[in-house]
Amino acid sequence: MNAYAQTAMLSVKKNGKNSFVYFSNEMTIKAKKRLYLEQEVRLALANDDFHMVYQPKIDVKTQRITGAEALIRWHHPKNGIIPPNEFIPVAEQSDLILKLDSYILDKVINQISRWQKEGLEVPVISVNIPSREFQRGDLVASVQDTLRKYQVVGNRLEIEITERLLMDHCEDNIKILNRLKDLDIHISVDDFGTGYSSLSYLVQFPCDVLKIDKSFIDQLPQSKDNCKIVEAIIMLAHKLGKSVVAEGVETEVQYQYLSALGCDQIQGYYFYKPLNKNDFAIKLDKVQFKSFTNVSQIKAC
Repeated sequence: MNAYAQTAMLSVKKNGKNSFVYFSNEMTIKAKKRLYLEQEVRLALANDDFHMVYQPKIDVKTQRITGAEALIRWHHPKNGIIPPNEFIPVAEQSDLILKLDSYILDKVINQISRWQKEGLEVPVISVNIPSREFQRGDLVASVQDTLRKYQVVGNRLEIEITERLLMDHCEDNIKILNRLKDLDIHISVDDFGTGYSSLSYLVQFPCDVLKIDKSFIDQLPQSKDNCKIVEAIIMLAHKLGKSVVAEGVETEVQYQYLSALGCDQIQGYYFYKPLNKNDFAIKLDKVQFKSFTNVSQIKAC
């Protein structure tokens, strides 16, 4: 009954204030699916059934791997692949999300340690830390303890935050980020350009990297508006002493255009899809990426 009430309440929230909904059979189906997924997520955490994949970040000039973003995946024993956009919202509606966040952090830092013990030169691996983690009060201690547990130095880890964090509880979050920086951890702002952060917040926050959201990259260089936005973000970041990663780069034209603008790194299917831990290790162990040749120059708009 509580699950049904929660489902109805979520529908009201989606419809906005001053609205109401009647509980329906469709809601019953959704509530049952949510309960089932919640139980399965709990079981998957207990059984260590999730795994991480790593999407490389590429230096625009040298075309070498300079880092990777860690992404969680779930291959359910009965239902096959369940995408994150299905199980993460379910976890967010319960106490499971904090456990899932801790699980991801532990999994990634443990893997960095394993790669290093294998003799690999591990680049910076980034992990998404949602805003809710900054309200817990023990985020820094949790990260520090996990680094110590696996004997990994902080400069191998990058924490990706959202623009929203720049606005919510600003002073408190600045203190937390500064403490993370004291551990030599890198900080990047994910999906930059999609939020409403003030430039003054951006100056105050101790972030190293701005990641341009995929929505701006998709239409490059056809969309003149997106061209202007991307160019402005790159110029702004460099003026502030920050580097830039373009997300979702899928074509040669996009790559060449971003190169002409002076973008520092790219991430996307043009170079690599997300790789499992073994395939990523193989890429690190080989001579990293031969330069592309015979590529035409794309004029910036």
